[in-house]
Formats: sequence, C-alpha cells, structure tokens
Amino acid sequence: FASGTTYNTVLERETFNGSFTPWTTTNSSGGGGTAAFAAWTIRASPYSYNGSILSNDASRFYMSNSQAQGGGNTNTILKSPVLNTIGFTTLELSFWHYYNDNYACSDDVARVQVSTDNVTWTTLTLPTSGEYNDDVPGRANFANAVFNLNAYVGRPTVWVRFQYVATNDRYWAI
Repeated sequence: FASGTTYNTVLERETFNGSFTPWTTTNSSGGGGTAAFAAWTIRASPYSYNGSILSNDASRFYMSNSQAQGGGNTNTILKSPVLNTIGFTTLELSFWHYYNDNYACSDDVARVQVSTDNVTWTTLTLPTSGEYNDDVPGRANFANAVFNLNAYVGRPTVWVRFQYVATNDRYWAI
C-alpha cells in the first residue's frame, strides 16, 4: 500500500484468486527428487498437505514446497510485475504468509527482496519472531508481514520477489 494524498492508494494488490496473475515464477530446483514439485504453485484454501493449510482470509495462495520435491535443493522465486512508484510519498509492502521450517537444515531461508533494475536485489529482513509461524498447530495462522519501502518512492521500476531456498525442507506459502 502507498499513500500519495490524504487517503491510501494501492499500487499493487494481488489475491491470486483471479484467472490471471501478472506475477512470475522461477524454479531453479534440482539435485534430487522431483524439482517440479517445489515450484511456486497456486493452492486453494484450505490445502491439504500433511494436514490442512488455511490462508488468513480463505483465499488462494502461492506455495513453494521443498518437502514435496522429496530431496535435492529447492530454489524458487515468486516475482511481482514491474511497479512504478513515481508520485507516491510513502510506500509499504504488506503480505500474509506461512513459513514452515525444519530447523535441522540451517541453510534454508525465506527471503523478501526488492530491486530497481531486476538484476541487483536487496534483501529485507523478516522478523525472527511471530512471522515464521513454524509448526503452528492447524496451520491456520498466516502472519502479516509489513515492510517500509519509502526508499523506493519515486522510482519508475521496482520489483518485489519472494525467494525460497531449502534442502529437502518444508514450505513457504504467500
């Protein structure tokens, strides 16, 4: 969300409930298992995978599932369309997510990144508590993450992406 006047203006809103979404996905997973199973995939809520996963508003969501890959290295990206922030005075990224991590795999990471050239990416830091919802019973507790993006106001090109890197681990839903 961004505000350019006395009221809030939405620069980009995506619920993944329509027939078309301008977001793109990349799957560079490999090294074992079935890499295609790790790809960002739109899921209906509730989604059944080792229990029921429910989004915060019962809408569809994207999910990258390292566990379904069944081995190997997961490396997936979910990227926004290009955003033009010229004319805005404030900018914030707000999204709901559910991250389930196997702490035995220390190299697994969920990254939120921003770019102005679609080449160089700046990683935003997810909070260490409350946002990951690791192993929450019932998996019905998507958390709302909010980031200040005022540093990207006035730019003709801005992208946001979610990168999930894991080694035979669990999953991340956005």
